[in-house]
Order: sequence, then C-alpha cells, then structure tokens
Amino acid sequence: MAFNVATASDYGRLVPEPDEVLTDVEVQREMLEDLDVTTGPSLLLAAFAGEALAGTVTLFAVSLFKVRHVVELGIAVHPESRRMGVGRVLLEAAIAHATAQPQLEKIVLRVFAENEPAISLYRSAGFIEEGRQRSQYLFRDGTRHDAIWMAKFLR
Repeated sequence: MAFNVATASDYGRLVPEPDEVLTDVEVQREMLEDLDVTTGPSLLLAAFAGEALAGTVTLFAVSLFKVRHVVELGIAVHPESRRMGVGRVLLEAAIAHATAQPQLEKIVLRVFAENEPAISLYRSAGFIEEGRQRSQYLFRDGTRHDAIWMAKFLR
C-alpha cells in the first residue's frame, strides 16, 4: 500500500475524528503552532492512506544551547494502519530531515517497553537503548508502563 507523506500545514486534516491513539496529534499541533515547521529542525509530517490519516511523526527541537544538537522524535500510527509500513515511512522521513540539519547530532525517542514491533523498527534504523523510566506512563485503568529511551547518533 502506498502512503502519501506531507507536511501537516492543514491541521484540520490531522484529526478527522476523535481517536484515543492519535490524540497526541492535537498536543503536537498546539506545541508546533508557533513554530515554522517548514524550516529548521522541528517537523510535523502526516501520512495519509487516500484521505484517511494513517499516522504522524514529529521532531521537537529546543533552542537552548546545551541541547540544540538534539531533537526528540514522536510517532503515532493509527491502529488500522499498523504493520503496513507507515511507521517506517514516517521514521525514514524524519531521519532524512534531521540528517539534513547540520546542527543536529542526535535523535532521541521514548517507546513503551512492551512495544516490541516499534523497538525492532527503531533498532533496524540504528537507534540504541539509552535507558529506562520505570512506571513512566499511567493509564486510565490504573496500569503502569515503563518507557525506554532510545537514540540515534547522526554524526
């Protein structure tokens, strides 16, 4: 299946319906609203399967001198689009964008410790595990989940 990846300048298309899995898209939109995502290290891309949102990827950069060489990656893939290559397409687009930014040296991300498909994808792209945050996520049902920090060094 082919996916169309485009800059998400039309934020209205990002969340066509309330979907718990992609609710961070709204948070991402709010965080990026005041940034120029067409230039510089920050990025927001969306993948569409036809007109349906398949997933999003973000790169968040902070302008503080001590961390301006690092960007944080976030990927959300709609449940109906998982295991179809959407995550890989979005990840490759984000890595290409980050690599083209001369000031960036490192991409970091957090992933649910039990999300083996995502961890495998990140490892295949050259990410390594840097640490674990115990009980980082607390779900409405009371369950807690660890987060694994991973990183890819670009230079």
